[in-house]
Amino acid sequence: MLTQDLLSKFRKTAAETGSPAEALVRMLEEVLPPILPGMRAELSYEDAIGYFVASRPQGVEPAKGVILRSARSGGSVIFQAFLTTGNAIVTGADGRPAGRRLYCKKIDGELAEAFGGGDMIVVE
Repeated sequence: MLTQDLLSKFRKTAAETGSPAEALVRMLEEVLPPILPGMRAELSYEDAIGYFVASRPQGVEPAKGVILRSARSGGSVIFQAFLTTGNAIVTGADGRPAGRRLYCKKIDGELAEAFGGGDMIVVE
């Protein structure tokens, strides 16, 4: 579950940036494991959704997932995390969020369509 400290930090950052998505990106940058080595040429919708199926945290039943995109020079950093029914980030026994971040040059058409004009997808 999301600790009170993280929740307070999220609320403060969301107020400062005016964007809950950007606040979540900043928070995940700090707490998720480092970016997976190397840059993927492309991330597909199938790969992104497949991650939620293959990497479900043990001992907790996440209700949904979130995929966030943050533009970077030459590509995007993609964040994926699991959420509870109350939209809190699922954490492991060590208190770290269950999720990943990776760098990719581009996303496929299906994933781009799912993002629409935004930078966040909630997967239920």
